[in-house]
Amino acid sequence: MKRFFPLLFFIPVLIGFSLLQKFYQGNNGQEASPESANKNFSDPQENKEPSFIDSLRERSYGDGEFKIENEIERNGSYSGYLFSYSSDGLKIYGRMNIPFGESPAGGFPVIILNHGYFNNTSFKSGDGTQTMADIMARNGYLTLASDYRGHGNSEDDGRVSRGHRRICH
Repeated sequence: MKRFFPLLFFIPVLIGFSLLQKFYQGNNGQEASPESANKNFSDPQENKEPSFIDSLRERSYGDGEFKIENEIERNGSYSGYLFSYSSDGLKIYGRMNIPFGESPAGGFPVIILNHGYFNNTSFKSGDGTQTMADIMARNGYLTLASDYRGHGNSEDDGRVSRGHRRICH
């Protein structure tokens, strides 16, 4: 009997969680339609938020220098570099891994990585992306991981993380 006691406890708990999940996932009897899902963005003027893709496509970015600052790692598969570039007048840094070996025709395939949340006071280039960048570089991909504004050595415009706040709210 002692062996079955945990089952007698966990089975009702699992059933309860399943019922709660079903209850909260319900749509209150309303059918979802593609029209209702997109109704908030039907007016082209509503798509003019500066961080929306259409606005970003229309914007002029200008030319800028992409500079390799220094080599920060060398192992048997790739070299890691600190790079910088200018964005809206701010100097932004990041980490780039370039695989060893001869570049394929057209160059190495490129993967751009973005990190998640980090306290900008303790962040350093590569945090949050280095594990995946390492795996990809070892498999022949050039990786770029740009630091967000105000993170690492990247300059801050006084509105740290403004992009994700606009997108999430």
